Amino acid sequence: MKEKRVAGKEKKAKGKGAVALPDDTITVQRLSAEVTGKLQKYSRIGARVFVSYEFEEYTIENIKSACMKHFGIPEDGILCCDVLAGEQGPSCFSVKQIPDFKVIHTAFGAGGFREAFKATSKHKEYSYTTWVVKHYLDKSLEDMRTLGQTPEQHTKKSVQLHYLARNFAAQLHTDLEKEDNLILFGDTLSYNKVMLGYIRNRDEYVTVEEFVSGTFDKYINNDGTICGKNKNLTEKAECLAHYSYEKSKKEIMVVDIQGCGARLFDPEVASSQVESDNEGKLFCAGNLNSHAIDKFVELHK
Repeated sequence: MKEKRVAGKEKKAKGKGAVALPDDTITVQRLSAEVTGKLQKYSRIGARVFVSYEFEEYTIENIKSACMKHFGIPEDGILCCDVLAGEQGPSCFSVKQIPDFKVIHTAFGAGGFREAFKATSKHKEYSYTTWVVKHYLDKSLEDMRTLGQTPEQHTKKSVQLHYLARNFAAQLHTDLEKEDNLILFGDTLSYNKVMLGYIRNRDEYVTVEEFVSGTFDKYINNDGTICGKNKNLTEKAECLAHYSYEKSKKEIMVVDIQGCGARLFDPEVASSQVESDNEGKLFCAGNLNSHAIDKFVELHK
C-alpha cells in the first residue's frame, strides 16, 4: 500500500532528460537578467514562489514554460526564460544539470544575442503592420570584436543568412509541390523578409522585420539539439534542417529553427568549415559549425 501511495504522488518521467518529482508545483527563485558585482552574481528578485507545474515530464523546456506563464511573460520570443544552476550560473540545458530541485533559479532577459522592440511606422509604405527592431546587446558587440567583425559586417551577415534560410524553406516548398507531396506534408515553414537598418544618431546597425504573432517555440537549437514542444512542427523543422544539409552537399545546415507556428525568424546556419579565406568567420557568432551538424545528425531519425 505504501509503495502505491508513493507511486501515485510521483509524476512519471517519460523521454530524454526527464526527471520524476512529486507534487504539482516547483519552488522558483527569480534572478536578475545580468550578473553584477565583483562576484559576478545574479541578484535575487523578490522571495521564492511556488509555481504551478502541470506537465507530466520534468524537462528544461517545461520548466521554462511554467515560469513564463506564472510570471506573465508572453511567449513571443522577445523575452526568454533561462534556467540557472545557481546565483552564479551557468545556464542549464538538461534537468540533470540542476543541482537541487528544492529551489530552481530562473532569469528572464532578452534573447542571448539581441534585444527586440516592437515598433510602428508613420510612413505610408510601412504603416500597415507592427515591426520588430533588434539591437545588439553590449556583450554581443564584445563577441563580434573577438571574432574580428564590425557591427556592420555582422549585421549584414545576419541578414544574408536569414535569406539563405528563407531560400531553403522556399525550395523545400517548391520541391514538395513538384513531387505532389504538399497536401500530405501540410503547411510548410517560412521566413518573412528582414531588412538592414542604421540609426544615424546612435551609429548603430539593427535589423527590422515584421512582427510575428502567436506562441513562440524553438524547434531546433543552434547547437543542433531538437527541442520543440509541438511534434508536427518539430518534425517539419527537422525536415528543413535535413533538406538544407543535403541540398548544400553537406556543407551547411539551417539550425536555431524557431518561431510562432510555421512562421519562423532568427535562424542560424552551421557550416562544416569555420572560416573562409576571403570572408573570415563564416556566417555569425552563433555558428557552432560541425559540432551542431554532428549533434543534429546524431539525434535526427
